[in-house]
Order: sequence, then C-alpha cells, then structure tokens
Amino acid sequence: MSEISLDTPLVGSGFSFNNEARQFFATYFNVKKFSFTKEMAVIKRKAEADHNLSITVGDLINRAKEMTDSKQTWLKDLPEEQTYQWNNFVKDFCNSPKSHEFNKKMKVAAILWHRVKHSTGSKQYHDRLLDQFSEDIKPYHIKNH
Repeated sequence: MSEISLDTPLVGSGFSFNNEARQFFATYFNVKKFSFTKEMAVIKRKAEADHNLSITVGDLINRAKEMTDSKQTWLKDLPEEQTYQWNNFVKDFCNSPKSHEFNKKMKVAAILWHRVKHSTGSKQYHDRLLDQFSEDIKPYHIKNH
C-alpha cells in the first residue's frame, strides 16, 4: 500500500494499522504522535469479520469519533474487554495480602468475580468484597488454629 486516503477501503486494500497508517492519521489529526484507539480496532475487526468492502478510512475516523463521543457503555460488552477485566481482577486479588488467607485462590477469585460481574458496581477487586461475600467464600478460608 503506497498511499492512504479517506476513500481507502479498510478491507481488501492492504490497509493495516502500521507506521504508514500512523503517519496518515498524525497528519490528518495534525498531531506529532498518533496512537490507534480501541474503537478503531473494533471497527476494523468488524469490517474484516463481515467482509465489508465499503467501509473506508474516512468511515473509520467518523465511526471511531462517534463511539468515543457517545456515552454508551458499548466497550464493556466486548468479549476481549471482559477478559481484560477478569485478568485485572485476578491479578489484583492475588496481589492482595488478604488473598493468602484462602486455599484455592482461583476458586475464591472466580466466586467473587461472578458476583461482581453480575452487579452494577465496579468490576475491580477490592478487599471489601471478602467481607461482602464472606459466606460464599467461607469454605476456602484457611482456619487459624
């Protein structure tokens, strides 16, 4: 691909998120350094999955801006975002000194995650969850003699 324009199709043209595209977007947005966004990646992956040859770089810019500007919670519904949330939750749980009070740490983390995932609250681990769901995780607590 030698030249990118607003009319360049995202699929079937050889367009990719590489240094050439980064330079195009930096020039377009008049910034020194450009970083691709999650929104852009989502739009491009969907166009590729749907084999949509009509979506262009210009469409990518407009749709990514709409997604960024909207107050929707579309991102939390993406499977990869849920994986990131789980991974961060487990990491934070395991880094907590309180996690050492349990055998089968991953089982405890999974029980807590299940409760958190289906709640309207934050999807992040905090030690208060141990008290909040103490009955659920009680069988895994290491008893001090």
